[in-house]
Amino acid sequence: MKRNEFLQIAADLKTYGEGLVRISDALTEWLNANRQANEPADTACADAQENSVAPVQASVEADGRSSVENKPEMTFEELRGVCAEKARVGFTAEVRNLLGQYGVNKLSELKPEDYVAFRAEVEVLGRG
Repeated sequence: MKRNEFLQIAADLKTYGEGLVRISDALTEWLNANRQANEPADTACADAQENSVAPVQASVEADGRSSVENKPEMTFEELRGVCAEKARVGFTAEVRNLLGQYGVNKLSELKPEDYVAFRAEVEVLGRG
C-alpha cells in the first residue's frame, strides 16, 4: 500500500469513530431520559426503531450528491481541516470540483448550511 492510501484509511477510521461516538452519546442520552420517565424497555426499543435515534444518516441522492440528516453542525475550521487533509493526500482537484458543484470557487464562499453535506461528499473522495 502507498502512504496516501494509509493516510486515507486513517482519516476514514477517525471519521467513523467520531460518528460512533455521536451515536453512542445520543443513545445513552435517550436511554437515560426514558429510564427517568419509567418507560418499559420494550416500548423504548420500539420507539427507537420508529424514530431512528442515530444522529448520523447519510445517503446519496439521484444527482449523486450526498444527503446528510441529523448530523450536528460544524464549524468552518473543522470543514477546512477535512478539506486540507484530502488535499494533502492528493484530492485537491476533486475538492475544487465539489466546490464548483456548490456554485462557489473558495471554501470560504460556501454557505454554512452546506458545510455538513459538503463534508460528507469530501470524506468519500478516494474510497471507490
